[in-house]
Amino acid sequence: MEKEQLIKHWEIVKVQLDQAAQFLQEPEQVTSEVKQLLVYQEFLEHNELELALDELAEVAMNFGCKPGFWRRLKKPAIQMGLLEKAKEYEEGVWPRFVQNPAIC
Repeated sequence: MEKEQLIKHWEIVKVQLDQAAQFLQEPEQVTSEVKQLLVYQEFLEHNELELALDELAEVAMNFGCKPGFWRRLKKPAIQMGLLEKAKEYEEGVWPRFVQNPAIC
């Protein structure tokens, strides 16, 4: 992949990650959730996109998320070629939260 295409590809991933992040529950105060979101932002700023993806998943599992989060998180996983994680979001993580909507 050429450098320009690669840069465009990663920008798409960043947008998709930010779209997924919008489906997390709103933090009410300075909590460990806010700290984890700051870690996510730092990973994103340094183009550590897989680590940013993992951090978002961790925040959602620990603090909950809005409906549609896991589908949105699956998109950047596919874009990065992380098919096992995408499958996990579809088959593993997502169904557990559907069964327990209090979590997500």
